Amino acid sequence: SKDKSYDVYATWFRVLSIGQILFVLVGVIGLCTFIKSPKPAADPSCLRLKVGGDELDYPIESDKNLTIEIENGNIKFSTTPQNAPTTPPRK
Repeated sequence: SKDKSYDVYATWFRVLSIGQILFVLVGVIGLCTFIKSPKPAADPSCLRLKVGGDELDYPIESDKNLTIEIENGNIKFSTTPQNAPTTPPRK
């Protein structure tokens, strides 16, 4: 009876520890699947600009500088050769 008095909570602690291990495993597996879920592949040769609900794709040319101006919801793209002098942006 003396041995039994120390073992009153042993079964309950065992159940709790097994439950905790199971919850951690389920959480880790869920997190791994969330992290490794495929993301839409972006086209590296194209710039995608989202303004409001509109999307606009513009091709990127590695030998040119790209300037984007947004004014009153209108988008203006302009390119210049990389070594050409550029004008400062309007304020």
